[in-house]
Amino acid sequence: MFSLAADPGSIGVINEPFIWQPANIDNDVYCLIAQVPSPGYDNSIPERIENFNTWVAGHGGIAWRTISINNSTSVRFTGHMLYEQGAEGGPVEFIIACKNLPAGTKVSFSGGAPGTMPPLFLPPTNVDGPNFFVGMQCRVPANYVSRIYYNIDLPPDAIPPPDAGVSMQAWYNAGPEKGIGRIVVLSNNTLYFK
Repeated sequence: MFSLAADPGSIGVINEPFIWQPANIDNDVYCLIAQVPSPGYDNSIPERIENFNTWVAGHGGIAWRTISINNSTSVRFTGHMLYEQGAEGGPVEFIIACKNLPAGTKVSFSGGAPGTMPPLFLPPTNVDGPNFFVGMQCRVPANYVSRIYYNIDLPPDAIPPPDAGVSMQAWYNAGPEKGIGRIVVLSNNTLYFK
């Protein structure tokens, strides 16, 4: 049994991870339900609940999370970096650079906050060489702040070499007349495979 202790208004974390290892998973939707009893409250669970949504909404000690399960032979790695534009807006290059990823790998990224033009989104893109980079340019407004989430989808049964990695970068050209010149790296976050 898991235990949890938290002061009022604070965030609590259970004492060990919840591990779910069902014997047979179909591509389906499941619900994870948790109860966090509180002293002095009615923590009982009725034997029969007619409208579960309404009952959960009226009981703060009950948590409900819908989980969609998809069988897959591929492996996904995810990462993120915090991006902060600063007081001046302008064009910014968002790049995902790959090193020694297996053929058939797909990479993608997206911004967590709206506001860039075009929207900060790179759809899944095939990695077509050992040293590969892809990205996009956005006009970013002043004071824009967002996490940028990136995904690496390896092909079935692929094992990346020990020196494989992915770097998410944001930079702009600060050279004369915004032509060839000095490149300023605004943010950089690297994920290595070990």
